Amino acid sequence: PLYHPGQRAMVHRSAANQRSDYRFVAEQLRRLGKSRKAIEAAPTRTDVLQIAEYLLSQAGEVSYFGLHKLAYLAEYLSVRKSGARLSGGYFIRQKDGPYCTDLQIQRLKKANPRLSIRKVGDALMLHIQSDMFVHGEASDVLSREATKVLDEVVERYGARSDSELKTVVYLTAPMRSMLRREQKNINLYNAPIDFLTS
Repeated sequence: PLYHPGQRAMVHRSAANQRSDYRFVAEQLRRLGKSRKAIEAAPTRTDVLQIAEYLLSQAGEVSYFGLHKLAYLAEYLSVRKSGARLSGGYFIRQKDGPYCTDLQIQRLKKANPRLSIRKVGDALMLHIQSDMFVHGEASDVLSREATKVLDEVVERYGARSDSELKTVVYLTAPMRSMLRREQKNINLYNAPIDFLTS
């Protein structure tokens, strides 16, 4: 792959993004001709699933993109308030901000069959279908402190668009720290996010 070497191109697409694409293409070329092994995906972590279910139950229909950002903001807010995370979920730096590996769509669907997924344009929209026969919701197992943090996140950010959520996320200390490091040509794609960064 080649990119136009002009300065205008670099303004719109960083060198780190370009290197990431080169690595992706190289990895795809290496995989050509290799047979794929069926790998059973690990189940979604229970604590992350409870957070996702609670966020969806309180915010209603949320984009898949938005769910990742709301979960990140909940973890970030929890660390800022109490010094502790809500879950052991693994958040990594992706092209469009933080991504929780435990919120992979197929794993979520397998963990909660009531998860409804529909496509609207390019976005996947998620919500939890109500079921009068299911006893015990996420709010029944989450701590009072956790539900307070999640309620605050939904109240402050639940109605925001994906682009607004992306802006809010990039203004948090962990993401600003990563962006500063990337300006020094350090590739941090797929790097874990340190919520304790100030």
